[in-house]
Amino acid sequence: MKKAKAAAVILAAGCLLWGCKESGSPFPPDRSLIYVSGDGEIFGAQVETYDASLDYFSQEELEAMAKQEADAYNQTRWDEGLPEDETAASVEECSLSDGTARVVYRYRDGSELCRFTEEYQDTANHPDDFELTKTDQGWEIRVSGTVTVQTEGKILTCTGGNLTDAYTAEVSGGDAYLLFK
Repeated sequence: MKKAKAAAVILAAGCLLWGCKESGSPFPPDRSLIYVSGDGEIFGAQVETYDASLDYFSQEELEAMAKQEADAYNQTRWDEGLPEDETAASVEECSLSDGTARVVYRYRDGSELCRFTEEYQDTANHPDDFELTKTDQGWEIRVSGTVTVQTEGKILTCTGGNLTDAYTAEVSGGDAYLLFK
C-alpha cells in the first residue's frame, strides 16, 4: 500500500512538472523548420551541424549574435510604429552541443516570421506568406513558399504540401493549407 501511494505521488509530481498531455512533435526540432505550438505560438528553428573538433565560436558568441539580431529587428519595428511593449521577435533557445548549433526564434505572428527571415536571410525558414488562424476545427495555417512546417498537434488536413509524418509538412514553392489540432 505504501509503495502504491509513493508511486502515485511520484506520478502526480511528474504530471505537475512535465504535464499530462499527449506527446506531440518534438520541440525544439532537430532540423531547420517553422514550428507552431498548440497554443498558436510561431517559432523558427535554425539548426546546423559543425565539426565539433574545431573551435568555430562559443555558446556565448552564438547567443550574443542571435540576441543582437532580435534586438536590432525589434528596434526597427518599434521605429516603424510597433508598440514598444510588444516584441516582434525574440530568442527562445540557443545551444551549441555535440556538433549541432541551434537557434530558435519566437515570432509575434506570421508576418513577423516572414519579415525577420527575409531580413536575416534565413532561407530554410523564409515563407513568402504565413497566416495562422484559430478555428473551431483547430489551427489553420496558410503558407506560401518553400519551407518545412512542424506542428505540436497532429496535422488533420494538408493540401499543397507533402506530409512527412503526422506533425510535419514540406511545402515546395507553392501555396499550402494545413489544419492541426
